Amino acid sequence: IAGHELRWIDTTQANPTVNTIDIAAGTSNSYAGQYGGFIAVGGRLYFSADDPINGYELRWIDMTLDSPSINTISIASGTVSSYVGQYGGFTAVG
Repeated sequence: IAGHELRWIDTTQANPTVNTIDIAAGTSNSYAGQYGGFIAVGGRLYFSADDPINGYELRWIDMTLDSPSINTISIASGTVSSYVGQYGGFTAVG
């Protein structure tokens, strides 16, 4: 795990540690949150991130799970990027 990846600290633990989800595996960078930042809606955290397969796309994590995993909503197919959130970020509606 290297580069600019999604990191968080679990403060519910007696000895909090930094956790990392390696979205862009290897030495690549995902730049999670670079376009649009992060927004929590319900139990999910939404953000944009890059990987070699999907490009910059919308990602979400179910924060209610003990072992969260990344889910991708590929708006632009293939490696073409949608750059979701680039011009205005994310807004929760409702």
